Amino acid sequence: MAMAFSFHQQVDDVDSIQKSSSKCRRPLLPPCRVCGDKASGFHYGANTCEGCKGFFRRTMLRCLTYTCYGNGNCQICPDKRNSCSACRYKKCLKIGMSRNAIKTGRYSHAVHTQYIKEVKTLCSDPQPDPDVDIIYSKDGDVEMSGAGKMRRYMSDSCIYKSCEKVNSQQKSKSVTEDGFCVNHEFEELIEKLVTAQNKAQSSLDTYLNQDYIKKMEKKYKENLLSNPVKGSLPYIIPKEEYKQFYESTGVDLDNRIGMMHAFAEYMQEDLKGLIRFAKEVPGFSELPAQDKISLVKAVQFDYWLLGHYMCHNSEEKTYVGEFYYSIKDFEKVWDPVYLSYLYPFTDKLKQLNMDKVEIAFMRAIALTFADRCDLQEAEKVESIQWRLIQCLKYFLSKQNKAFNKRFAEIMDRITGMRELSEMCYQMTNKLNADWPVLDQYPLLVEYFCS
Repeated sequence: MAMAFSFHQQVDDVDSIQKSSSKCRRPLLPPCRVCGDKASGFHYGANTCEGCKGFFRRTMLRCLTYTCYGNGNCQICPDKRNSCSACRYKKCLKIGMSRNAIKTGRYSHAVHTQYIKEVKTLCSDPQPDPDVDIIYSKDGDVEMSGAGKMRRYMSDSCIYKSCEKVNSQQKSKSVTEDGFCVNHEFEELIEKLVTAQNKAQSSLDTYLNQDYIKKMEKKYKENLLSNPVKGSLPYIIPKEEYKQFYESTGVDLDNRIGMMHAFAEYMQEDLKGLIRFAKEVPGFSELPAQDKISLVKAVQFDYWLLGHYMCHNSEEKTYVGEFYYSIKDFEKVWDPVYLSYLYPFTDKLKQLNMDKVEIAFMRAIALTFADRCDLQEAEKVESIQWRLIQCLKYFLSKQNKAFNKRFAEIMDRITGMRELSEMCYQMTNKLNADWPVLDQYPLLVEYFCS
């Protein structure tokens, strides 16, 4: 399939969007113990920035190993922290970062006091930041991103006060007869995201209609009974055995190659939809080109799942959407362990009974997690996400007085997707190596290899 633009070109070709005028205040913390950049919290047992936290997390999850091509003592600073992963990881371990430490990553009162004194010394500022206390929960947890960041966002303060703090320069507000504070800038952002999502995935309305899904599932089953798939087998042929047979005969014994073509075609279309959606997220176009590419690559699974979770039937282990497949069909290509996690999680998403606005915000927030990849301007990404978070809370407050509970449930699902996303990342990279058929889809090739 010929492509007019490459993956990099499609991500980078964005219209300029007005910069967000509001920025959240930074917590009072000493610099990152690894690279010296601005720290965001206590991660894996040490005070670090989002970049080093994400680097350490990816290293653990993917069991990565590194080699130093210098003297084994490379300088790790904000501008050069990506130059030597081996020395960066070595420093992470040296300052005490570990998987187990995340369970005990809390600030004691002594450390709290020590850090405040340290920052005062560094900044020569005798007055502590009045917002410092927002990073301390009742049990002392100070995790500032992922699930921990949710705790920071889950303030008990009124949504209107939160809107005023983040958007203090906004004047486009009005009050309804029932006393609700209407934020017209947020209303425009909501409309912008939903419109972008409609253009990026026109099928979403159809998939949200469960009556339609059930009707299509019944139709597919009837068709399969009356017209069995040619060459279908009652058992799954091992991958190596299948490949040997296919290479020697050219016969697609169980329609596996046909499935790969179908998957690849829809993956490519979905990726283009994601790129179109990302371009419309306010502030995204202002990020460096490499940051935009990295964020899009990191969120591809989340974006797809949020648009297709309703197509999964966990009871019958089937998928009804662009095509109909059973879990036995999927296991010819996908990792069974991944599938065993996927279906239960789709049930959790269904339990929320989300509308299109909530799905659009979940996609945009998932896109803007600064710790998922190395970024040149992580602070800008965090600022974009903070505004999206506040706008989501504003929207939920309009729909439900108990919006904090709803917000917590949504953020729980967003952070819960990340483990599945990591599994999918590793699986699809292996898939690209195992199935040369994907080479026929240029956008996917660049996506996997860049």
